This record gives sequence, structure tokens and C-alpha cells, in this order.
Amino acid sequence: MSFMALFIKNLFREHQFTFWKGVLILEEEKVKKPQKKNHRGHNEGSIYQRSDGRWVGQVQFGFKEDGSRKFVTYYGKSRKEVADKISEVRNDILKGSFIKPKDITVEEWFWNWMVTYKFKNVSSTTYARYLIYLNNHIIPKLGKMKLQDLKAIHIQKILNDCSSGGMGLSSVKHVRTIFNQALELAFKQ
Repeated sequence: MSFMALFIKNLFREHQFTFWKGVLILEEEKVKKPQKKNHRGHNEGSIYQRSDGRWVGQVQFGFKEDGSRKFVTYYGKSRKEVADKISEVRNDILKGSFIKPKDITVEEWFWNWMVTYKFKNVSSTTYARYLIYLNNHIIPKLGKMKLQDLKAIHIQKILNDCSSGGMGLSSVKHVRTIFNQALELAFKQ
């Protein structure tokens, strides 16, 4: 094969040609534009980096009475941390189990915790005992308080009331365990 034949053969392999009025025309290669590096992912919401280096993410979770949108905002040290939190919140919103952290009361949190995390994970007798402790000792005294306003002194007062009210030491420990488990999870969220 001659040099010219090899050249044309390789040229046809690497480029596209079209015929127009009997003339062979080389089509220009379409140059792909590079995608922005900071392009957000699909269904990720609003995530951006502040000037101080922290990442901020927002998710819409409903509407106010006047029709404007309600958002919940999360902060984190990395973009991935914020994106994971937003993904988790979005799933909760879709399930209908999301409650805005600033608006939740102690009663709402404990019932949500019992139904979501304890119903299928503990035995029926343990679940029944937790319900008794909640209904008799925790909810009547702290139920209307906002979860974010709950302090260690409030919990200690309930534990003191339980022990001075004739409750046994093991029962007081169960009440403390309920507080520890529920509030540890609330703190993580």
C-alpha cells in the first residue's frame, strides 16, 4: 500500500467526512465544553461554601401560612458532610417523619423516638416499660418544653423526683437510660 493510501485510510478512521455535491468535506470535531467543577449534584438542594470556609446547605420542607417556603439550614466542615445531612433530611421529609429541630418539643421527640427507633428494636415488655416511664414521669413534667431548651438540670430534677417518690434504683436507671438514648440521638440529628 502506498503512503498516500495509508494516510487516507488513517484519516478516515480518525475523522468524519461528509459528501456535499460530490466533494469530500472534513467535519469539524465538536469540542465538548468542560463542566464546571462546582456543579451541584442532582437533587442535592442548595449547598455552597461561605467565605469563612464552612459549608452551608438548605432544604425546603414546607410552606408558611402566607405561602412562602420554609427552609431548614445545616452547616458543616465539608461539602460531603452537609450533602449527607441534607440527603437524610430529604428522606425524612419524604417519609413524613421530619420535624424541624427548633420547633420540636420534648414530647414530640420522645414519641417520634419511640415509634421510629424503639418499636421494632426492643422487646414488647421493654417497650411497654418505656411507655409507662414516659407517660408517668417524663412527658407530664417536660413534655411541653422545647427540646433545644432542655438542660441537664431538668433531667436531674426528674431523676431526683423519681428516686424520692419511691421508685427503685433500677427503675431510675431505666429512666436515665431512656433520656441518654433519646437525647444522644437527638443531638446527632
